[in-house]
Amino acid sequence: MIKFTFEEKDEFRPQFKDEEYVERHRILDKIECFASTWYYSMYSPNPTHPKYLNILKNDKKTYPPACLSKAKDDLKDQISETLPNIIEYLNRPIVICTVPRAKIENYYAEEQLYFKLCISEYIRSLNNKNIEDGTTYIERTADTKTTHFGHRYMSAMGGDGSTPYFGIAKDTCTFNENKLKDKNILLIDDIYTESVNIDEDFLLTLHKIGVSSLTFYAIAYTHNRQRNKIEEI
Repeated sequence: MIKFTFEEKDEFRPQFKDEEYVERHRILDKIECFASTWYYSMYSPNPTHPKYLNILKNDKKTYPPACLSKAKDDLKDQISETLPNIIEYLNRPIVICTVPRAKIENYYAEEQLYFKLCISEYIRSLNNKNIEDGTTYIERTADTKTTHFGHRYMSAMGGDGSTPYFGIAKDTCTFNENKLKDKNILLIDDIYTESVNIDEDFLLTLHKIGVSSLTFYAIAYTHNRQRNKIEEI
């Protein structure tokens, strides 16, 4: 498992007043972040590259049922290996939420939403009253552009909607504040893409809602070893 910290490029700083930038990082620096594996690019030949994440996105709806079923099993194997360690480490009641896909949920076919379904099924399988399924507590209400190509491919982001900006989570999603406020939140995403700032924006929105604590977990993590603080644990 990997532990990392958020670090933004200096190019983002002009979008904030100095005090806003300092406050943003004061919050983000306190959030513990974990990932299961490195993720280099959508087309990485690296043998550890978790190809099942691309299959589960199923962007063009071209994968046959058997392939999707195998990808679901691979994801369940991964979270079954990692999530218990995070839950034990946190040692407190938690609500597990997922970062929604870039488009409103009705845009997708059922077979394009298996990531969220797998997380929900895993939570329910724990049968633990201290682990709450919050996968429906954050819902996309307006389309945004697909971002899993990363910052360097910003011009190739897919579909209609806005490219990432600070405040996009609040503007394009509903947060069930009654279910989230004063709770310990574990936010899960399939791929943390450095420099895009989507996950950071969701975490900051949750902080403003008034959650008790925040932890972030990505199945896979794009990284720059020259910049990001990383630790294999």
